[in-house]
Amino acid sequence: MGNYMTTPEKTLSDKKTLSDKIILTYNMIHNENTFTFGGEVYVKDADNPYVFVSTNSAIMAIDNHAFQDCQSLPQQTLTHVLIPDSVHFIGQSAFSSCTSLTTIIIPNSVTIIGKEAFYQCYSLTNIELPNSITTISKTTFYTCRALTKIIIPDSVTIIEDCAFIGCESLTHIVIPDSVTSIGHRTFYNCQSLTTIVIPESVHYIGHEAFGSCRSLTHIVIPDLVTFIGDFTFHSCPSLTEINTNNTYIIDYCKKNYPNIDIIVTNNSYILK
Repeated sequence: MGNYMTTPEKTLSDKKTLSDKIILTYNMIHNENTFTFGGEVYVKDADNPYVFVSTNSAIMAIDNHAFQDCQSLPQQTLTHVLIPDSVHFIGQSAFSSCTSLTTIIIPNSVTIIGKEAFYQCYSLTNIELPNSITTISKTTFYTCRALTKIIIPDSVTIIEDCAFIGCESLTHIVIPDSVTSIGHRTFYNCQSLTTIVIPESVHYIGHEAFGSCRSLTHIVIPDLVTFIGDFTFHSCPSLTEINTNNTYIIDYCKKNYPNIDIIVTNNSYILK
């Protein structure tokens, strides 16, 4: 049945606790209605064919690649997922390439979502992120091209590289003031995004973070940003206005994007 547990690149502080609990694995959902693990029989739940239960154990984690490519399974196309509140960890690529998945609800019990968890979930339109994760991992929502809105919870401090790359329909995103870092190419090719406000807490914006956001017209950049990467606004033909008081950002934009108006709010004038 393959490995019992494969940890993501991030280490689990409670790995020892999780290791003696049942973990939903790729093999479990591909096999029959029951399977035996560790001398205990697990039975497919009557109400949810993607959950296995026993009298003594509960699902504590969704393993790496657990539902990957699930659309290829006969009569097991995955469209809606409600993750039980016993789950603490969603592994790398857990729902990757579930191209029919439209909705997923994640409870606040989940503290880690691995990279590429929803990679190429082309039909995903509705997702509720828990107020318990601190990081949105690399390529988590890579080319989720039907996703139109997402609210990042207040618990998140880091948005890693390429987290929302290719989310072509994304028009609305809320970044809380808990976030301090926006990684490389985080919103690259989010072609429907028109306006974005970066909170005062952010001090790092990676390379090409907003590259090819072709509908982006306005962006607010806070005073505390101390690093902004190369080509941050590359191929943003609609971007005409950047609102900032940050002299570092003003110099950066005047040098690299001379045709964009810089709105300096504390002095109430426009630099061009």
